[in-house]
Amino acid sequence: MPFSGTTIEFNLEQKYSRGPRESEVWAVDTSGVPASMLDSFFSFGQLLAYCYFFGLQDMHKDNILRTSTGLQAIDVEQAFSDLLLPNQTLMLTPNKDINWSSALNLVTSRSVGHLERREAKALIDGFVALAGHLKKNLPTVIEIIASLNDDFRNQPIRVFFRGTREYTDAVSGGSQIVDALEEEMIQLARGDVPYFFTFLGRNKIYYYTTADWNYAEVRVPESFRKFVENCGCDPLVLLSAPSIEKRFARGLLFLSRKMRLLTNADLKWEGCGIERASEQLVFRSPDLKAVSRI
Repeated sequence: MPFSGTTIEFNLEQKYSRGPRESEVWAVDTSGVPASMLDSFFSFGQLLAYCYFFGLQDMHKDNILRTSTGLQAIDVEQAFSDLLLPNQTLMLTPNKDINWSSALNLVTSRSVGHLERREAKALIDGFVALAGHLKKNLPTVIEIIASLNDDFRNQPIRVFFRGTREYTDAVSGGSQIVDALEEEMIQLARGDVPYFFTFLGRNKIYYYTTADWNYAEVRVPESFRKFVENCGCDPLVLLSAPSIEKRFARGLLFLSRKMRLLTNADLKWEGCGIERASEQLVFRSPDLKAVSRI
């Protein structure tokens, strides 16, 4: 992935063909699996934290692969969103106990609120472990992002107003979209799956108007304005230490509220912990105290 002479290397395991527009297609080896199912839950917790902190969305089960070294995110298109809760990644269901598209279905058929205690403990431990690793290495992460920030600002970041399936059903004539944006109708009329994008820090959404990559601004309804403001945020702000700590607390409180089988002993880690009382959960770390009602 080149940016102005800088290369980020990924350990992809097999190149198997050349795709459209001369792009190389790579394969991730999924023949192996982690040593145990608890390892899978721990890996899931790590990837959930990674996607949450870096603002990755649309990470449903089709965009996550199981590999011999853990879970691997693929087809990442929406990044650096300011997410309130981990379920906005779509790795967990946004508002239901269970959903077929949830990435959690890769490791279990149960919802996060119905995991066995040891499964829930492995998942939340993985979440804490990745958060600790990120906080420990945050100066290096910020240095790398700062060196690429100008390049990042010129890269389009996809924005999803609706699920792709709604669009494909509409293109095939299977259903109609209710309250469609004018720019959605323009793209559907030409047989395209509507594609929207933003740039870092612009608070505007765009769509392509021609086949040679010309684009125009979308007239975003007021009801979408807050959503747009949380897309394509400045990563140097999103990944600042105070932002990481606040989202870490929110994420842990969210998971702890869902995982009712976990005890107070289960919710203690080096440097932080959560206490479960009759009506509230309390997060404590050296830098922050946060409270959430059960």
